[in-house]
Amino acid sequence: MKLAKQAVQFLESHMLPIPKQHGSAHLDVYESGNLIVWQDDKLVYTLDSIKEPLKALEMATAFYH
Repeated sequence: MKLAKQAVQFLESHMLPIPKQHGSAHLDVYESGNLIVWQDDKLVYTLDSIKEPLKALEMATAFYH
């Protein structure tokens, strides 16, 4: 539950573009299965090798700041 609250708090001030057809984020509290996928026009981005969930969110949102 703590990770979910931290993720929501982070995303309130750091946004990704609205996904076209597909977009998702799976954040693993055990830091073993984080996956963030989003689409921006015809490009699909995938982050899947970042161990820390909040670091993965930070990296994904860095594209748009």
